[in-house]
Amino acid sequence: CAHCEAARRFHAEDAISTELFDHGLNEMILWHGTDPGAATSIAEKGFLVERSGKAKHGRRFGTGAYLAEDLDKSLSYAPGSDGIKHVLLCRAVCGDIFYTEDNWASDADKRAAREQKNSVLANPNGKGPREYILLSERQIYPEYLIELAV
Repeated sequence: CAHCEAARRFHAEDAISTELFDHGLNEMILWHGTDPGAATSIAEKGFLVERSGKAKHGRRFGTGAYLAEDLDKSLSYAPGSDGIKHVLLCRAVCGDIFYTEDNWASDADKRAAREQKNSVLANPNGKGPREYILLSERQIYPEYLIELAV
């Protein structure tokens, strides 16, 4: 597939210097897929974590911003428009991470907060693909908005 080939040629580490990342804070580079309008809004204004329960996505593991280390997982959230999908390459500070292998845990965000964790790492059935759910928009900075032909 076209986006798979693009992902193989694109190395996030070449686009964003990880030299100054604070690995003690679990700072990493992650993908976020979305529609074109939301991608532009996020790139201009930053992320907004929808806490009213009306988020378009993001109910499987509770409230938060959903990001992935796997480009294909993020592309699954990005509807194609005229053969183009939109993803954001983001710096994310995951902090203390709540880990779950549950297939579905819509209360994972609440369990993480109770344990004073900053994010959720969901690894469904221990098989992935893994998703990071960041509980606050302050933990994410969209570095690049990327359009991929599919």
